[in-house]
Amino acid sequence: METVSNKDKIEHTPSHLMVHLSQPRRILSSAPFNGGMTDANRLLILKVMDNFEGAKGPFEPLETTFQRYCREKVWTGLTVGMMTSAKMSSFRRVSQQHESVGIDLLVTAGVSNARRAGDPAEYRRFDNAEAFGGTINVILLTSA
Repeated sequence: METVSNKDKIEHTPSHLMVHLSQPRRILSSAPFNGGMTDANRLLILKVMDNFEGAKGPFEPLETTFQRYCREKVWTGLTVGMMTSAKMSSFRRVSQQHESVGIDLLVTAGVSNARRAGDPAEYRRFDNAEAFGGTINVILLTSA
């Protein structure tokens, strides 16, 4: 495990990115599992299989998936959880320190149509009404 701001620990595996908080902290999140404003012990980005075509399944409720995963890992306390079908190798971390305040930005991104400034524009026509996109999960930690 790698240490980040405030002695928090990051565990990065092919199955998940987990931030174990050194003490329960107030979290504001749009995560589907325990999102909202809460006090949590850890933040989790869980790798799941892709289902762009909607052909896989049926799937158990996401609450069941997270509860089972945390139980298997013997993680106690409250976990705030997000899911991604992106490869966990997409994980990037940027850290900055200014005076006594540290900031760590942790990101996983599954962007199959990524572009950069200067790339030629392109136009696509989608036959179905819903075009699939990628998932970008962001965790911002600060010692402030």
